[in-house]
Order: sequence, then structure tokens, then C-alpha cells
Amino acid sequence: MAYQARNRDPLFDSDMQAAIERRGKELAGVLLMVLGALMMLSFWSYSPDDPSWMSATDAPVQNWLGRIGAGLAAPVFMVVGWGGWALAFLVFGWGLRFATHNGEDRLVSRLIFAPVLIAVVSLFAATLTAGDAWSHSFGLGGLFGDTVLGTVIGVAPDGSVGMSTLSLGVGLGMMVLGLFVLGFTRWELGYLARYALYLAVVAYVWAMRTFVRAVNGSYAAAAAMRARSRERAERRRAEAAEGRARSADEARHTAANAQEAAEEEQARLQLALDVANNSIASLSTELTSTQKTLGDTQTALDTMIAVTGARPEEFIVMPQIEGSVLMVSHAIDPGLISINRGANDGVKRGFTFDIFDGGQFKGRVRVETVEPDMCSAVIIKTYKSRNISQGDRAATRI
Repeated sequence: MAYQARNRDPLFDSDMQAAIERRGKELAGVLLMVLGALMMLSFWSYSPDDPSWMSATDAPVQNWLGRIGAGLAAPVFMVVGWGGWALAFLVFGWGLRFATHNGEDRLVSRLIFAPVLIAVVSLFAATLTAGDAWSHSFGLGGLFGDTVLGTVIGVAPDGSVGMSTLSLGVGLGMMVLGLFVLGFTRWELGYLARYALYLAVVAYVWAMRTFVRAVNGSYAAAAAMRARSRERAERRRAEAAEGRARSADEARHTAANAQEAAEEEQARLQLALDVANNSIASLSTELTSTQKTLGDTQTALDTMIAVTGARPEEFIVMPQIEGSVLMVSHAIDPGLISINRGANDGVKRGFTFDIFDGGQFKGRVRVETVEPDMCSAVIIKTYKSRNISQGDRAATRI
């Protein structure tokens, strides 16, 4: 018994299948881009001191992806060194092609050369000189790069290939092979070249416009600076002229004040001169009057002396000085006495002392010689023949 099979309709139509396929490629591309970016972060933050499969240490992990990143980067750098960057860029580049649906059909035919690219990048890195931060015993190309470089140098004749030439040749081959493995076609390279040329032209035009604007701005700034300089110069000249005018006004004002002060001083001096002349005239009048009075007084004094027989020194105004008689001598007529008052008490030659005994006046004496603490006087008059005795009181004025 035979059965006839029926044709079943597919679960999704062709458009849906195509859409699912495209979304799947886009998702795979995004995942590859994320994976490539993580590999780049791991390689960029690689540190030889991080703990890994080949290094046991308690030091803190410096890799940005932690122990996983350190465990991934350590064997890659040890084997191929900087060649691991080729792997990261390949993953990211093909992920970008899948996400944009640009040449993903060339994946298999190009990626079969990926190991060759990684080896060439490792060899190129081995030709470079490692810096102080590279603490490994092998070079930048890892153990593989050092091995291949040593083989190439050993095979080549001595001195036929220099390290710089080798590095340049390997570098050019690395760039060409890298573009090929990343899936670039001649048309894409031409497009990129045209786009790069366009960007260069745009950058040149922008740079020239910027330069022209800068030149114009500089010219405008220079013109503005010159204008400001002229304005400042004119303002300084105006200020200087105003200052000179103000100084001239102040000088004229000062001269006028000085002239006024001089005139006032002249008037004051003239007034003082007039006052002085008047004073001189008045003093002359007073001098004449005083001289006349002095003449009259001298005449009266001469008359008094003639009438009384007194001597002129008896009219001297003497201070009040009192003392006592120390000694009396009549060996020389009319007689000498000593008084216990001298120059220290203000006694001078010519002073007269009146001599008393209690309340009884005995006579008058005139000082002839003066010592510091005593004086000697001559008796010039006695009263009613009363004798002057030792111990009597002597006074210049009653």
C-alpha cells in the first residue's frame, strides 16, 4: 500500500528567513566587536606583574578586565607579543563587517591567512627596540617573533640585510597583508583613498580658511591696536597740553599771589617803617626830655651835695642787709670797724651801714674793702659823740 507525501509550507517565508539571517549576522557582528574591544582593553592594560597562568603572585591585578584579562593577555604576549593586537583588530574588523553587511561573504577566504598576519606582525614587533617598561627577557614579538627573527638573520648572509631594512620590508608586508585579511577589496581601497583625498582637501580648505581668518583677524587686531595706540597718543598729548595749560594757570595764579603777597608785605613794611619813624621821633622827644630831666636832676644833686656835704655814693640804692659789728679800731682817724657781712651777702664797696645799739642811733660807716664773709668800713659820722662798740647792730636801711 503506497502513501503519497504532501508538500508542507515552510515555517517562515523567504523574506522572514532573509530578515532573520541579517539580524543574526548583525548580532554576531556586534558580539565580535565587543569581543575585539575587550581584547584591546586587555592588551592595552597588560602588565607583566599581573597574576596569570604562568605567574603566581599576590600583587593586585592591574589589568582592566581583572584576572580574566590578565590570564588572556599573558600567554598571548609571551607567544606572539604585539602580534596579539592583530588578532584583536581582526575580530573587531570582521565584527564591523558583519554588523554593516559589508563583505562578510569573504570571511573564510580571507581569515585563512590570519595566522600568517599574526606571525608577520610578531616578526615586525621583534625588529623593534623594547623600551624600559618592557621587563620580559624576550622582545616585543614574543618568543615566536624572536625565534623567526633569529632564523631570518641566521639564513641571510652576514651584513646583507640590515635591521632597519628588514623592519621596513616586514612593516610594508604587514600593512598589505593586514588589509587583505581584513577583507578589503580594490574598490574599497580606492574608495577609501578617494575619501581620504577628499578629507585631505577639506582639511586643507578648512586650514586655509582658518589661516585667512586668522590673518584677517590679526590684521584687524593690529589695526585696532594701532587705532588704540593713536588714541592713547592723542589722549596723552591732550593730557600733556592740558597739564601744561594747568601748570601755566597755576604759575600765573602763583605769581599773582606772590605779587599780592609782596605788595602786602611792602605795605606792611612801609607801615612798620612809618611806625618805626614815629617811634624814633617819639624816642627822640623822650630822649630830649630825659636828657633835660637828667640835667635838672644833676643840677639838683649838685645843689644838694653842695648844701649837705654828702657824697654821691651815699645816694646808691642798697639792698636790705643787716649784721653786727665785729671789731672797732680808732688807730686811724676817724676810725675803722669790721662787719660780719661780705660779698656772699651782697655787700659792695661804697655801701653805707647805720649803726644802732638797741634803738639808739650811733653813727654811719662806708664800706671800703669787701671779703666773702665780712667787710671793713670807715666811720663817716657819729651822733652826739656816741662811740660805736663791738656787737652793735649794722643795717644798710632802717
